[in-house]
Amino acid sequence: MSYSGPRGEGSFRLALKLQAADRYQASAADPLGRALWSLDVTANRGLFLDHRARAACLLDGALSLVGAPLDRIRLADLPKLLLGRVPVQPRETPIAGTAEEIDLPGAAGEVWKVRLADGLPVRWSLLRSGAPAAGWTLVKGESILSDRTGGRLRWRSSVAEPLAAPLSSLKAPADYTSGGCAALALGEER
Repeated sequence: MSYSGPRGEGSFRLALKLQAADRYQASAADPLGRALWSLDVTANRGLFLDHRARAACLLDGALSLVGAPLDRIRLADLPKLLLGRVPVQPRETPIAGTAEEIDLPGAAGEVWKVRLADGLPVRWSLLRSGAPAAGWTLVKGESILSDRTGGRLRWRSSVAEPLAAPLSSLKAPADYTSGGCAALALGEER
């Protein structure tokens, strides 16, 4: 993944281990392989480990990463976003083999405008109170997520394989403090 925007530029590797829709782990490392953060989610509750700040934070329902193009995302929706799906469910299944645009209701005041090709999303825009908040598009196999402030996150899936065993829960190391995860936008109303 690479980021460019108001907070600078950088790149990192992201691994997603998806056991079920409500059970997954994600971890990020810098280009040299040093751990940045880890996330362990079960049933929409999560443990976030900020390895640089040596801090552990409990999450209940949503994730807000500092500087991320999508400022707040439900924990249950993060894998959908990373796998190129719309982070909300349509009311009916689109017909394969057609290209269409649909609007999906989100949280209060949100509308997701989705463009489908062959029944799969290739582009969406998130409107909040009628104004564009974020957008995603798939270009030649590369996902691009951008927001109204000019932040842009790009990624391409590189390896997919089945899990060899069920996920083991992450635990906070003994020397990590509780709270103070610098990578999270904690306590901010969104």
